[in-house]
Amino acid sequence: MYRNISVEILGNKPTNTTIKTISVDCQQFDNIIKIEEYEFPITKRMFTDAIEEILEMNGYIKIKDKEFKIMKIKEYDNYQEVWLYELERQVIE
Repeated sequence: MYRNISVEILGNKPTNTTIKTISVDCQQFDNIIKIEEYEFPITKRMFTDAIEEILEMNGYIKIKDKEFKIMKIKEYDNYQEVWLYELERQVIE
């Protein structure tokens, strides 16, 4: 089940200021990305209605008061699927 929400694109560091706010469809997700001996649980994925060029691997986004690291971007003809890892330590402003 999808829901339409606003997310803030933060750039390459979670302490960056908001570059752009976009509307996406976001859903709970249950997957794991393994990098060498580390495992990163992917708890959310989001879908954009268009190709957002400023979304990049290892970038960060903010959904409400939680920060996420972009772990995977799948590009299709006219939208993107983005896998998100929720940061355990949240940035407090």
